Amino acid sequence: MSVPKIAARAAGALAASYAPKPIESPDETTPKRDVRSDPIPNRLSADKDSPFYNAEVASQLDIIFEGARRKGDVREYCIEDPETGRGWIRVEARLANGKPRIERGRFVTVLKRGIIKPVWR
Repeated sequence: MSVPKIAARAAGALAASYAPKPIESPDETTPKRDVRSDPIPNRLSADKDSPFYNAEVASQLDIIFEGARRKGDVREYCIEDPETGRGWIRVEARLANGKPRIERGRFVTVLKRGIIKPVWR
């Protein structure tokens, strides 16, 4: 082997050892916060434009409305009286084929009043 080839190999190995290591994203190093330790909010929305929007909490909550569990169709809820659990929910309006009704890029919702109990999944 000639001297230039050995020097090129050595230079390549040296450059590889000094190559910058990729920076880890903060999501990988930062432990995720457990939102279940926080109290359940009295009002929460799945609409990003709402001031009551919280994606972390909304993804981990189920709503029990009038004794029946509602999973993904509740767009917003509000507990007006925490002692009795009375309040309202907004659910997606559904078409006859079961698909959600969307107008102007937004879900059409129906307001229902009754007893609400949010629970962690």
